[in-house]
Amino acid sequence: MPRPMVRDNGDGTVDVLGHPIWSTGTFFGHGSPREGDTFSADDLEQIATDMRELEDELDPRLYAGHPLHPILKFLARPKGRVRNFRREGNFLLADFLGVPRSFWEQISQDQARFSPDMMVGYTSRRTGKRYPWVVTGLGALGAVLPANTLLPPAGAEYHYYGASAFPSV
Repeated sequence: MPRPMVRDNGDGTVDVLGHPIWSTGTFFGHGSPREGDTFSADDLEQIATDMRELEDELDPRLYAGHPLHPILKFLARPKGRVRNFRREGNFLLADFLGVPRSFWEQISQDQARFSPDMMVGYTSRRTGKRYPWVVTGLGALGAVLPANTLLPPAGAEYHYYGASAFPSV
C-alpha cells in the first residue's frame, strides 16, 4: 500500500501527500446493490480524472468522523481540503491540504481509516457533463469502525461507505 508523505506548513497545519482513500474491490455501502459496487483499476483512474476536473466545483473536505450527509456536513467543521486525486496501482490516492497538525497526529496515532462519500451520477453545475462516480468528502473514522446504519441517505444516488476503504478480500 502506498505510504503518504507529511509536509509541515509551519503554521500549525500539515499537508498529507499521496494518502490512499480507496482501492479496487467490491464494497457494500448505503445504497449499494445487494452484490455491492465493484471498482477496477480503470474505475479508479476514471474517478481520479473526473475529480481533477471537479475539485474546485465540489471542494471535497476532510472531516472528523462521518458528517457526510449534507445536513451534517453543513454543521461540521472541515479539517482540510482533499485534492490531487490520482491512481497508483490498485489504489486511489489524494492529498489532504491544510490539516491541523494536532488532528493529523491524533488520527495517525489511532490508525484511523478513511471513508469517502461517493456519489453516483453527478452532473456538473458548470458544464452539464455527467460523471459516473465522484468523491464529495472524506471522513476520518476510528480504527474500530462505527455503525453507519443511522446515516440517512440524501437521495438514491448517494452511497455512504462506512465499512472500510479497502476490501477484506
